[in-house]
Amino acid sequence: MGIDVKIKYHEDYNLNDWGPLRYAKAGDAGVDLRSVEKGVVYPKNSAIFRCGISIELPDNYEMQVRSRGGLAFKNDIQVHFGTVDSGYRGEIMLKVFNLHNKEWLVVEPGMRLAQAIFCYVPQIQFSTVDELNESERGDDAFASSGLYDFQEQRKKDSECDCEPKCSDCNCKIIIE
Repeated sequence: MGIDVKIKYHEDYNLNDWGPLRYAKAGDAGVDLRSVEKGVVYPKNSAIFRCGISIELPDNYEMQVRSRGGLAFKNDIQVHFGTVDSGYRGEIMLKVFNLHNKEWLVVEPGMRLAQAIFCYVPQIQFSTVDELNESERGDDAFASSGLYDFQEQRKKDSECDCEPKCSDCNCKIIIE
């Protein structure tokens, strides 16, 4: 069962050539978002591009804007991950980051730069309490699960006798 998302195409969205927003293949999670602008994203820089569309989502839904796998994996191009709330009616915009050291990203109108994923978002009821229930994780914060399944067997760099450090034995440097 699908949800009804209303889309307004702006004048500079070339509906005749690009077609409406749609899933490229059956079973795809995301729909591609295009730029309606020409521009360049220089190495180690970012730029903002308009998509030429506005949307109306049902209550309790969001549109997540994500990088496209091929651009990110093959070309070091990332799009700022963001949420479009159901009440937003403005134009969808993309902030594109070029993580490459040397290559420019030349953007042409119609270029697919990002993908949109639509998700149900329940409204949460918050309760103020004095104490929280215990959990296995507790208050361990960042990297609390470790870098490896066998983290306990690893030595710290200062305990390693290898020269150069950790190149010849099974010990590994642990990031603290």
